[in-house]
Amino acid sequence: MSYDVFDYGTLMAGEYNHHLLRHATKLGRSRTRRVYRMVHLGGFPGVVRAQPRQGIAIRGELYSVDNETLGDLDRLEGVPWLYQRTRITLACGTRAYIYLLQDPAGCPNIPSGDWREVSNG
Repeated sequence: MSYDVFDYGTLMAGEYNHHLLRHATKLGRSRTRRVYRMVHLGGFPGVVRAQPRQGIAIRGELYSVDNETLGDLDRLEGVPWLYQRTRITLACGTRAYIYLLQDPAGCPNIPSGDWREVSNG
């Protein structure tokens, strides 16, 4: 079985956790609908649902992963304590899993919704 997963942070190509996607198939770049906000957690980002009319589109990459890889991603993301794996509809209409941060209290926003602007800056 395979699962579509939207990644917006350290799992993207060129980032330091991308090796966990070595058995995945990259489906391309994508973005969310404008209902989220991205926060900076130091060495990695988090995404949470935004207040109504305050959301932005989060930019990332879409991958197809197998059961084993999905389990590896859940462990990396600290599911269910730090992140919750949730199925969403992306801007293009594709349904995919995303890892949403459980508690963003005190974390600064990344207004662009693009982790690469922070991680490469």
